[in-house]
Amino acid sequence: MATKEKERLLPPASSTYAIQPGDSGRIVTRNIRDTRLTTVTYSAVIVLMGSLLFGYAIGYSSPVISDLEDSKTNTTPTGYLHKKQYQGIFSALMPLGALIGAPLAGWLVDYVGRKNALLYCSVPFAAGWLITVLSHIPDEATPVRVLLFAGRFIVGIGVGSTSLCVPLYITEISPTSLRGLYGAANQLCVTIGLFMAEMIGTYIDYYWLAMIPLGITCIFAIFTVSLKETPRWLITHGRLLEAGRVILWLRGSKYDVTNEQKDIEDQVNSERKLTFSETLREFKTKPVYHPLILTLFLMFFQQFCGINAIIFNAEDTFEGVAKGIDPGLLSSLSVGLTQVLATFVGVILTDVLGRRILLISGAIIMCVSISVAGAYEYLHHENHNIPAMGIAGIVCYNIGFSIGWGALPWLLTSEIIPLRVRGAGVAIATFVNWSLVAVVTGGYKYYQEAVNPWYAFWSFGLVCLCAAIFTAIFIPETKNKSLEDIEKSFEASLHRL
Repeated sequence: MATKEKERLLPPASSTYAIQPGDSGRIVTRNIRDTRLTTVTYSAVIVLMGSLLFGYAIGYSSPVISDLEDSKTNTTPTGYLHKKQYQGIFSALMPLGALIGAPLAGWLVDYVGRKNALLYCSVPFAAGWLITVLSHIPDEATPVRVLLFAGRFIVGIGVGSTSLCVPLYITEISPTSLRGLYGAANQLCVTIGLFMAEMIGTYIDYYWLAMIPLGITCIFAIFTVSLKETPRWLITHGRLLEAGRVILWLRGSKYDVTNEQKDIEDQVNSERKLTFSETLREFKTKPVYHPLILTLFLMFFQQFCGINAIIFNAEDTFEGVAKGIDPGLLSSLSVGLTQVLATFVGVILTDVLGRRILLISGAIIMCVSISVAGAYEYLHHENHNIPAMGIAGIVCYNIGFSIGWGALPWLLTSEIIPLRVRGAGVAIATFVNWSLVAVVTGGYKYYQEAVNPWYAFWSFGLVCLCAAIFTAIFIPETKNKSLEDIEKSFEASLHRL
């Protein structure tokens, strides 16, 4: 402990002023208005390319399944995914790959660092998209399907890793007052990637569509090298001098970073590094398993509200909704573009209104709108076609999801899981999330056929209603609270129970 104190870059948190290295005694004050945001924004933009790849991978399946189900052009193979089971396998392989990527990333973020874990995310992305690009070379159907399935699965490993690493990295480098803004930008980039894949996929073949994320992956890997490791990880591993320099680089020399570094150090010093068995024992304690259970419920509601069932099968959802309009174009505009615009609004509101109100209002909007979409499906079955009703229901549903349930479950997971088990806790939540994605996307077509589309939509609406009630009762507000304060207040609230 004495050695660590000697290595400290900054004076104690009780100091009114901080003297920074190279300042020659120049005194600076700690003021949020003096915070330099350019370096945080630069880091966030690079990391968010991973979210763009995440969204692109999700949106990729919708146009590709339609493309490979039947021949569209002379250059497109015919019928490689013509059977329902092939389509179900193709849709489910990406989340199944994510089940491997999530726990792998949970180990990497703790043992090699947040930055290096992000760098490793580019490997499965590059390999998976390259295999997908090359899959059109064989002339026989079986090898093509094998390569398509393999590429989709490997891309899923990158998606699972990215879904854990990106929000964790952004949460740990962002200033407290803007953490929600930067964190919610994660979902904004996911929706942009989704929109890109669906819109571009309407016009080009599947292997050309795979070349775009392959190029983005190369750019992502190159620029990730220039990133700094997060101060929390550095302090956890005893690299205090380097952590202080990173905080100065992130916040700027005009900002007194004394309290921020001291808060992190105090939190880390109170929680010694845990072995694997000790980490498992930690999850038996209430201050750890209680917030973890909350995040698992958030992940459950995020997926069983039905969002990925609609996205992964967007073109099928809009088949016959509006005659004379390409269902691929209609789905990309009504689902992809709507999510981009609504998520942008949600990003702005996250640190203004707070997390709880956006989750509750989003769930209520989703409940009403998906019920309307279910009513359209029922009326359509009874030969009463009202296209505007179906389109309005899906559009409003996506608005409700985008303003709250797209970004905030991931943000809250990174915020409320205690620091000492954050890597493992976020990995568990991510693993559960992708397990649910695999169940929903792989089983949706069978579920829809078993209960009829309108009952499927209405069941999603019931889940949305439960999500609103659960959030109102159990989820704490984390707006404008530091990660250390969130953990302390959470433990204090548990003691009062």
